[in-house]
Amino acid sequence: MAAKNREEVSVETLVDTIIDDDLAQYFCDSDAARQLVKWLHEETDIKTIYLKAAVKLIGICVEAASKTSGKWLAGSAVKKTHVLLSKFYFYYELTCWITQLKSRLDDKAGDRKALEDVINGKRPAHDVDDIKSSSQELRLILAVMKEVDKGTDQVLSVLDEIMDAMTPQPPLSLHIFELTERNRLQFGAQRVNFMGRRAELSGLQEFLNSERPFLWWSIVGPGGMGKSRLALELCLRNGNAWRVGFLSDKANFSNWSDFQPDQPTLMIVDYASRRAEELLTIISTLQSRTKPLEQPVRLLLIDRSLGDEAWEHDFWKSGRELYELDASLYAKESLPLKEMGPDDIWQIAKQVMDIHEYKNQDREFFLDRFRKIDSQSRPLSAAIAAEAMARGEDIATWDITKLLDCHLVREKELFWAPAGITEEYEYLLVLSTMMNGCSIKAVDLIFELHAIQKLFQPRKYNPEYVRVMTGRFDLTGVPPLEPDIIGELFVIRHVQRLLEDNRPLVDFMCLTAWIIHPGSYSDFLGRCIKDFPGYMDVVTELGMLPRPPTALPFLPEITLQGASNVIIHFGHANELEAARVLFSQMAKMAADYPDRSDIAKTLAKALANLVYYHGVAGEFDIAQEFLDRLAQ
Repeated sequence: MAAKNREEVSVETLVDTIIDDDLAQYFCDSDAARQLVKWLHEETDIKTIYLKAAVKLIGICVEAASKTSGKWLAGSAVKKTHVLLSKFYFYYELTCWITQLKSRLDDKAGDRKALEDVINGKRPAHDVDDIKSSSQELRLILAVMKEVDKGTDQVLSVLDEIMDAMTPQPPLSLHIFELTERNRLQFGAQRVNFMGRRAELSGLQEFLNSERPFLWWSIVGPGGMGKSRLALELCLRNGNAWRVGFLSDKANFSNWSDFQPDQPTLMIVDYASRRAEELLTIISTLQSRTKPLEQPVRLLLIDRSLGDEAWEHDFWKSGRELYELDASLYAKESLPLKEMGPDDIWQIAKQVMDIHEYKNQDREFFLDRFRKIDSQSRPLSAAIAAEAMARGEDIATWDITKLLDCHLVREKELFWAPAGITEEYEYLLVLSTMMNGCSIKAVDLIFELHAIQKLFQPRKYNPEYVRVMTGRFDLTGVPPLEPDIIGELFVIRHVQRLLEDNRPLVDFMCLTAWIIHPGSYSDFLGRCIKDFPGYMDVVTELGMLPRPPTALPFLPEITLQGASNVIIHFGHANELEAARVLFSQMAKMAADYPDRSDIAKTLAKALANLVYYHGVAGEFDIAQEFLDRLAQ
């Protein structure tokens, strides 16, 4: 029953009502909460920015109250949320509307279905305003609310107290963007509904719900398996109660010892293996800090695998840091993403076929052909295969490489050629993909270096060309071609041709990648080795380390560390000859720096790995030679 006056329903009672009526998930989910705000605005005419703030604050309170400890609202800023909510001029209308929400949903099946569809992964399309608001943190909403109506004195004093107590927060982004033909396969476009992964989502939700103030965990799996999309779905399901998003490697946030979250915070780090040192600092600082966290913080790492020697060396240190890593780890085993079941694969394919208005849909016919294409049953492959079938392709004899090749050819014919994309810009995208993206400054350097070498001379940087090729309009640089596995094959195909026609260009592109982004480049090579073992001849050529001109400025210790990691990747793949050649190139570069102890240590680590992998392969004589060299 609705309240008769403001005092009859406290915030605590309102939150209890939401939980008792089984409505909590609607106030925690980003898109469901946005739907509630829309209905509230339509029916009460209250300003949307106020309703966004109120529903977000309610979501935070619901999240806190649903925990058994009930201690997550202890912060000096956030514990005032109850007071702030009760002082809103529309508080009475808000409580009436919420206390009647369960009855409304019971009576209006369409309204309940709209919310249930969101919770079950059928999310509405996101426009620019939705995307902007979905990543807004609490402080920004409160700041805008304060500016919208300066006459609400009863609210201003509490607002000022809350905002004064807030500390700087790490910048997070959801990587959501409007769906276009060019970005349709990228996870942030959400072209199809989120399907399957129920057990994985449940496990991740338990990770969030744990009573511990700080925890970290990881998701691992092959490329195209849906790791980033799963993390995004977790963010959206909790994005009104939690502050959620991906932590960029360009975030430039380092004050982890003083960081005090304004609300529960979930940070996602993609490509975690290339950020080992940074993550070690974040985790050890948050675990060992003397001032306790007033809100829970979760760090979720994403990568293909986090078990190789390079990760072990850079991340799992010894002593105090090892204790802090282990103490805050949620589970010893990473959450693995394995092949998707046939029912979910078919639902993904069917949605794509529906988009293309393909009528001749046959579940068993598609699944029979798809199993032959991709033994790992990846959702990305299912979407591309469904597109091919919808346009009339006979995919009966295709494998995964043929599927991706045909996709790349079609993209060039439909989008790149009509836009006038030049060969030089394709080379630029090859380089950017090798380095996982490059900044404008790096682009300028690439243009200058390649022009000097007279290998290719692209015109002035054109962001529209980049948008056509990558689906992302970026004035700050050139993104890589994504999804990863498509970008990898794109590079392999170009290099395969250039090795016959223009070997100097291949050498110079490799050298540029080694100099500008050696860590990202070594990670790229590792992915290529795992994803395309049939093209090791091309990948080993990419893994070579040309000697840079003496006048070229670069950081040899970082380049050599990246090359040392590639030796590990070659060792895993039993490509020992390639590992030996790469080491000889490393040794020549290191010889120019005889007094650098850090470079000597990197070379020694590479030698130790060569000893190990040759021993595993039974090539004991060669292993002994490297062991003798290591002992010198």
